[in-house]
Amino acid sequence: MVNIGSNHLLAEISDVSVRFKSGAMGLHEASLKVAAGEVVALCGANGAGKTTLVRTISGFVKAESTRVVNGSVRVMGRDVTNQEPYQVSRLGVHVIPERRKVFPNLSVGENLNTLGGLPSRAVRAERLEKIFQVFPDLRVRMGQAAGRLSGGQQQMLAIARALMADARLLVIDEIALGLHPSLLAPLFDVIRQIVGAERGAIIVHEDVRFSPTFADRYYLIDSGRIVEDGLTSELEQERTAIS
Repeated sequence: MVNIGSNHLLAEISDVSVRFKSGAMGLHEASLKVAAGEVVALCGANGAGKTTLVRTISGFVKAESTRVVNGSVRVMGRDVTNQEPYQVSRLGVHVIPERRKVFPNLSVGENLNTLGGLPSRAVRAERLEKIFQVFPDLRVRMGQAAGRLSGGQQQMLAIARALMADARLLVIDEIALGLHPSLLAPLFDVIRQIVGAERGAIIVHEDVRFSPTFADRYYLIDSGRIVEDGLTSELEQERTAIS
């Protein structure tokens, strides 16, 4: 396991086990860390436990009456084990679910300005300008219905909503779902730009072999257990040596 120091940790999941309402175990002593300035890949096949781990970080296992029965979840240095999603969100965690989940009948501008707890108009305008620097397409589509955007543009809008909420940790579930492969490289470049030195990102993707293209580190999950983790640079070296 790669050693990550405690400084600037945005999230730390330590030996977490999760039990579903049915009694089945969804996670088995899973551990994951992400620090400021990092992009982390969470990889695994369908049903491996990726979404359960994401929902554990964001508090939604609590909302579904699913419980963390062992271990701890810390966000921005605070213990949030089994806390409600709104409590975790207030600390700066923003989840972008699979298929993006924008409001299709609202305009781009309304999607960006209808989040709860938005700051003053001046701060909103400042954040919008920063968003337009990263996503210039959104500036010219402020009055367009979000449902009429392409898949890639909707993904941009979903990320922009997180930036409007001043997210510190972006958790993007199944980022490639429904997107043309040609859109992924520029999208990953933008995410890297957004993360910078102060934010972090967890990107959920099925194929661990793809993680070196966008992440610093990776975790591979199978049957609710983290079975492998490491630097994506080392993973790329191994793949190159095999080929």
